[in-house]
Amino acid sequence: MREQVRWSWVAGLGAVLVLALGGCCDEAALTGATSCGNGAVEGTEECDNGADNGKGVCNDNCTWTDGTTGTCGNWQINEGEECDDGNRKGGDGCSPLCRWEYCGNGVVDPGEDCEATVTSEQDCTAHCTYTGCGNGIRESFLGEECDDGFYKSGDGCSPQCLIERCGNDVLDPGEECDGEPLGGDTCSVTCRVKRCGNGFLDVYKEEDSSEECDDGNLKAGDGCSPMCRIEYCGNGILDPGEGCDDGGAGSCTPTCIPEYCGNHFLDGDEQCDDGNWKAGDGCSPACQKEVCGNGFLDPGEECDEGPDWPPALGSSCTQGCKRRYCGNGVFEPDLEEECDDGNWKSGDGCNPDCTFG
Repeated sequence: MREQVRWSWVAGLGAVLVLALGGCCDEAALTGATSCGNGAVEGTEECDNGADNGKGVCNDNCTWTDGTTGTCGNWQINEGEECDDGNRKGGDGCSPLCRWEYCGNGVVDPGEDCEATVTSEQDCTAHCTYTGCGNGIRESFLGEECDDGFYKSGDGCSPQCLIERCGNDVLDPGEECDGEPLGGDTCSVTCRVKRCGNGFLDVYKEEDSSEECDDGNLKAGDGCSPMCRIEYCGNGILDPGEGCDDGGAGSCTPTCIPEYCGNHFLDGDEQCDDGNWKAGDGCSPACQKEVCGNGFLDPGEECDEGPDWPPALGSSCTQGCKRRYCGNGVFEPDLEEECDDGNWKSGDGCNPDCTFG
């Protein structure tokens, strides 16, 4: 009797100390009380899954739903058990009830969406996932062409589980057009809008409208015009650097430089073209050869009456394009000269009037 009193006194003192210290210790440990639903197995509880109590293997009162006495989880396969891995956790292959976890066991195990007891059931697949786009299983009866387990675009399988490709009538990532006849006048066979400057050589129904080039820009002078035509002399278009371009009609030079005297090209009735309009260099400013007899008074000439030779009687211009007169050093009998020593001095054998004296 004395021992019992002593222990009661000690227990009472312990309770007083607990209250005095503000509850430093677990009240359940002192009183034997438990709190089923807090997620911790305490006292006489068999299990405690917190908010999930009553939804699976653990009842609302923290007892196992199978009425087990606790043999599951003892590393021994007891009667009624299929497996025992030493714990009562799910998702490790052996369930908290010591049953094998697999799709088709009639229990929705961790990682499963559903349990198909009948494989033909439309809302749950044979892999224990719900049917539908995004479950990673291509289900042709739902019209799926693909299923990569995602709802992302641009990965080859659309959020509608259709293969992303040009020509599927859906504007997929990276496409500029789709859903109209490919290869027409607006959408190419690569699902790009047909336009000059897109870097693709587009072909149109009207052959004359088809592109000759496409360098990906709309700049002129780089060989491909802003209309996607090859820039060259003779295309009938005045491209950068050209002075003219008549498409070969004949009013422009083969190098697309306008026809004029001084362009370095022998145009029309030109006899020469030295690229300038200077006189006395062999080619006149009118692009005619500077020679005596051309009918032009070129530098160094005194006269030029054209190509007719010999000069008509009474002409005042010599074959050397010099003026005909006594004293020019040219003997001209038709001027009644007897001599012509190129001066008008006396006493040198030829008088100043070009007679012998």
